[in-house]
Amino acid sequence: MTSDLGACVLIVGEETDPHVEAVAALLESALTVVIDAESLSSRPYLLSADGFEVEGLAGPFRSGRARAWMRRLAPADWGHGDAIGSHAAVAQAAAVSLIAGIARVPGIDWLTPIDPLLICESKLLQIRIADRLGIATPRTVVTNKVDTAVRELGHNVVIKPLGPGHFTTSDGTPAVVYATAVDLLSPDFQDLGPTPFLLQERITASTHLRVVTVRGQCWVAELDADSVPLDWRAEEAAHSSFRATYGTHDTVAKAAARLADDLGLGYSSQDWILTPSGDEVLLDVNPAGQWLFLPEPIASAVSAAIASWLNGG
Repeated sequence: MTSDLGACVLIVGEETDPHVEAVAALLESALTVVIDAESLSSRPYLLSADGFEVEGLAGPFRSGRARAWMRRLAPADWGHGDAIGSHAAVAQAAAVSLIAGIARVPGIDWLTPIDPLLICESKLLQIRIADRLGIATPRTVVTNKVDTAVRELGHNVVIKPLGPGHFTTSDGTPAVVYATAVDLLSPDFQDLGPTPFLLQERITASTHLRVVTVRGQCWVAELDADSVPLDWRAEEAAHSSFRATYGTHDTVAKAAARLADDLGLGYSSQDWILTPSGDEVLLDVNPAGQWLFLPEPIASAVSAAIASWLNGG
């Protein structure tokens, strides 16, 4: 399909997000507009039951024959520190609802529609769909009782956030909750506490795989598990240590693309592992995860694939 240079392109995300910049630099449409929940209020806009329009730098964006990509509804740290129920918190919730409303008007074709984007944040849904497709996943439960967790998973488990893994401490310091290995029977372990967490059986990894899909296309990068923590994100150097692969993990690539399709995700960033015995296990699907930390040519190819689709390809 040839690109339609008259069509509008909408990107929901921060203009200064490197991922947004990488894709926007490849777009052919002069009517490209970048907005998010924080920045939209600074532009004239109109949302109705029939459509949406907003003023852009090169002219107005109007729904009707438009393509769109949702990177993030709002900046990652937007509203951190605001008290629940405060005027600022209520205003921010209304702004996010506005973006969600825009994402549901007719006449905009989204790379990933908002409902699959939000629904697929559920790790248990990801696991259920993966199991139906015959994709191996760790046994997973959510419980506040140690004896129940031991009965279901054994005592050596991995604990992960059930909700957002990023938060701000009382002194305003950003913090991240990483996946953590725990022995539930250790004297040092107290209890599961009041906050619900995701508990999974611990599976030994020999290799981490970051798999990115865009509308059926797939790229796989690998990282030696021996040189990084259980959650490789906890080590900054790991982000620049992935290696591009070419045809090495075709089974994973095909399974990842099928999983993304079943989840309704035009874009996905998936975490898999290879076990010492060669088993391929899915750990997580991020409907809007990062890719620019991956080695070339993967990083540029993913940006180009998203831009190509937005250009009408």
